[in-house]
Amino acid sequence: MFKVHLYSDTLIIVVHEIYGLNPHMKKVCKFLSQQGFDVICPNVLGRETPFDYYEESLAYEHFMKKVGFEKASREVKN
Repeated sequence: MFKVHLYSDTLIIVVHEIYGLNPHMKKVCKFLSQQGFDVICPNVLGRETPFDYYEESLAYEHFMKKVGFEKASREVKN
């Protein structure tokens, strides 16, 4: 999970793409934090290393077979 805390009264939960918690998603989180929000981005893939954008098919297959929408939704809610 990636967290950026400013202790504001607003929290934004960012749900990353099928590629995982990559540098782009961290940049999005940091941008939102700079706007004055607390931000978390749960790592729903359960992988430390995100997929590269050129691995779209592999990332999609991994998400659908190993994660899925229901498991990802539960992770975000938790």
